[in-house]
Amino acid sequence: MDLRILNVGTLLLFILFTGAIICYDVKVSENEPTRINIVSPSAGFTGGGVTIWYLAACLIKAGFQVRYFMQNSATGRPANSTILRYESLSDELHNIGSILEFDSGERPVPCNPHDLWMATWCKSWDAVFAAQSQLKNFRPLYLIQDDERWLNKEQATRSYSFDHYTIFNGPPLKDWVSFHKLGVFSKGIKHGEGHSYTATAALAARVPVTAALLAARRKPYNGKKRLAVYYRSHAERNKPSMILEVLSQLLFRRVVSIQKWNIVGVSDHGPIAICTLANGTACLQIPAMLAPKEYDDFLGSCDVAISLCTSGGASWPVIDFATHGAVVVTNAVSRAHKQFFESMASTVLTTSNVTVAALLALVEKAFVISNSLTLEQRAAAANEASTHFPTSFCADECFGKTFTEKLRAWMNGIVLVDDGKAKSILKSFRSINKAAFIQLSVYFTLTRIIMFVFLTFVKQQCKSFRRCR
Repeated sequence: MDLRILNVGTLLLFILFTGAIICYDVKVSENEPTRINIVSPSAGFTGGGVTIWYLAACLIKAGFQVRYFMQNSATGRPANSTILRYESLSDELHNIGSILEFDSGERPVPCNPHDLWMATWCKSWDAVFAAQSQLKNFRPLYLIQDDERWLNKEQATRSYSFDHYTIFNGPPLKDWVSFHKLGVFSKGIKHGEGHSYTATAALAARVPVTAALLAARRKPYNGKKRLAVYYRSHAERNKPSMILEVLSQLLFRRVVSIQKWNIVGVSDHGPIAICTLANGTACLQIPAMLAPKEYDDFLGSCDVAISLCTSGGASWPVIDFATHGAVVVTNAVSRAHKQFFESMASTVLTTSNVTVAALLALVEKAFVISNSLTLEQRAAAANEASTHFPTSFCADECFGKTFTEKLRAWMNGIVLVDDGKAKSILKSFRSINKAAFIQLSVYFTLTRIIMFVFLTFVKQQCKSFRRCR
């Protein structure tokens, strides 16, 4: 039986039992331009949220027409202040608000049969898959930036099981998914490689780090050193409680003193001061999210940094701190993660043992290394780490030519396999026997009837309760 029918049937059953609503009704027309349709839950400024916008910008630069749907917005478009902030991040995003097409999805969405829809997390998957199932190419895109089972195990596991093309944000995540045989790699390495693309993390263009620059960034703190942490109270995978306990223990053991050290944090929930360290004797100061130049200045002022992540995605603040001269302590959830981090620079220290005791030992080692470094040595380590990453998100290693060529092939139903030859995913339709074709047609017709009846019911409910976006 055609996987498309099985998948649509499974999705319909899920919707019937969970009450989920399909909100993107597609109107197919050959006269429409071919688009990439990106569905995002919101417009955030964490690494994952910003990556979506860089991806859209690179697609537009490569000649694709891109349409953006924001699920929690009546218009599908973020607030103007949010767009202006995106445009201020780098030259690659400087006019993204005017070149990106926004859509609310309220009316039937006009699509070319060759359109691809893109989910950006598991909670946007149902709407994306339902929209894609009405088009010629039944596999949607899935931008995966972490193992999302930490967010919603049932929903993420189910979304990974559907046929799709994957865009992985970073080699460590791709290796993690491959090792655990998730998603596209559940059918083997060859299938996974053909149906996925892995982007290398990019660093927005920055000035080279020098000893003089580091000295200038440290000058406002009058000789005090700075210990930084990546702290997200709402994200258990970043171990917020353990971070606070490690900081308290460093104070209790007098490895850190408030007279000689500032304890600061990076978060998407600042500004905030957490003054519970060491029984209330010290505070963790977290500023509001900073503009690019201020963020670079902040990173360059830090001597030691701690950033943890226990899910499959790499902790990207590790890259930020390492490329600005800090000695960084992090954890590695796999050999691939360990190799990825430690190959950046000798100033990145990892452990696979995520306990307070193990982290304390590693942080104390980081302090010894930090105290021995001159500013010249810090600058050299920062620049060494930077060489591993492109400075443009549209570079070939990230969302450049190799990616766009693969994407164009996917839009035409072509999978590029390892040997460089093309294999059509539509050939099976031409080779099935007559009996199988009749069976397939019956299943397909019944499924279309069920979908039509169900979507009609949903539309009526949406109109009644005015809650469909």
